[in-house]
Amino acid sequence: MSPSFKPALATCIALALTAPAPAQDLATYTAANEAAIAAWEAMPITIPTALFIQQEAPAYGYFDPRETSIFQPGEPLIVYAEPMGFGWQRNDNGTFALDVEVDLVLRNPAGDILIRQDGFGRYTVTTRRQNREFFLSLLLNLDGVPQGEYVLDYVVHDMVDGGAATISLPFIIAAG
Repeated sequence: MSPSFKPALATCIALALTAPAPAQDLATYTAANEAAIAAWEAMPITIPTALFIQQEAPAYGYFDPRETSIFQPGEPLIVYAEPMGFGWQRNDNGTFALDVEVDLVLRNPAGDILIRQDGFGRYTVTTRRQNREFFLSLLLNLDGVPQGEYVLDYVVHDMVDGGAATISLPFIIAAG
């Protein structure tokens, strides 16, 4: 064996001896996932990510943020949001269901409600896992709303656990 080969072989053996076995990796992952689910279930519904986007999002994490919250008259407002802490209903067939309902509130900067629509949208998803990657892509057309400053509120109700969280995004309708 050449002298330069011995250190490389020693390094490979040392790495092989210190690398965790696949079963240990899976056990570590499973424990961490169970801890994440327990933390999730203990937290109320919250929405840490909510923003205006350029076009409707096709999937979780796939969105292009808008550079501005100034909209032209007739231009749709599209909001991307990632709720966290929502509940899962455990079904008899081994599936889990999440269920959220969204109310819409449009107000002026002083807080006066201009438009309110309870039950603007309802999103129910049934899966075989307690999915945490869930998103909302909310499209709103405000044709005929005059130029000015507004605040768009979406109240997201967790229909499983009963909590609610509010998304509030100020925006401007520009002069036409």
